[in-house]
Amino acid sequence: MTATVAVILEEIEKAGTGTTNGSLHDGLLPMLDHAEVYRDPYLECDTNLSGVTFLATANGVAGMPRPLLDRFRVFTMPEPTLADLPALARGIVGDARRERGTDASWLPDLDGDELGLISEHWRGGSVRSLQRLVDTVLAGRETLAARH
Repeated sequence: MTATVAVILEEIEKAGTGTTNGSLHDGLLPMLDHAEVYRDPYLECDTNLSGVTFLATANGVAGMPRPLLDRFRVFTMPEPTLADLPALARGIVGDARRERGTDASWLPDLDGDELGLISEHWRGGSVRSLQRLVDTVLAGRETLAARH
């Protein structure tokens, strides 16, 4: 029956490295030790961080300070490849269904021709660029749909 909190640091590798106003990395180090007594400079009092979970995402760890990396468990994910295209496209179309409040009968998964067209322009890597391609194909469907 203990409340916990999670702090999520997204794309931590993009944090500035300047020290003019302090360094994010240097400021995080004492917090990541799950200190039971951490002197918070903003609150100006001791705080207990033993129950805090820190999660961080990064596009890569190159250039990240070693002491910071030592305090995280690092999981490396491979970049998506063309072999992942059908599954990723299904997920993107599924997200579009949820956003539009519709089901598969009104917004079916991409067919083989549509996946083939996308594979001519996406070779893997960025899921954001794949998202744009799938959105373009879905917009094309709507444009070409017969209206009665």
